[in-house]
Amino acid sequence: EYNAKYIKSLAHYQNGKWDLSLDGFKFLIQVDENHDLADNCQYWIGEVYYALKDFNRSIKEFEKVFTFPGTNKSDDAQFKLGICYVNIGQIDNAKQEFANLLEFYPNSEYYKRSQEYLQKY
Repeated sequence: EYNAKYIKSLAHYQNGKWDLSLDGFKFLIQVDENHDLADNCQYWIGEVYYALKDFNRSIKEFEKVFTFPGTNKSDDAQFKLGICYVNIGQIDNAKQEFANLLEFYPNSEYYKRSQEYLQKY
C-alpha cells in the first residue's frame, strides 16, 4: 500500500499536480518515516517546492533528506541544494554545496555537473 501511494504521488508530481503530490508524500512520511521510500518522499517534497520556484522552502526540504539514515537520495539532494542557491543568487553557498558533493559523493552521477558549476562561478 505504501509503494502504491508513493507511485501515485510520484505520478502526480510528473503531471504537475503539486498539491496532490505534496499531500501524498507528506502523508507517507507521517505514516512511516522509517519506510525504505520515506527519504525519497522527502526528496520529492523538495522537488515540488523547486518546481514551484519556492527555492528557500526547497532548500529546507532538501536538507531534511540527510536526516534519513542510509538514504540513497543524499547526492541528489546535495546537488539540488547547489542549484537552489544558484537560483536565489547565493553563489558562495552554491559553491559550498557543489564542493560538498565532490568531497562526499565522488561516485555521484552529479559529480561532473558539480565540477562544471564550480568552474562557472
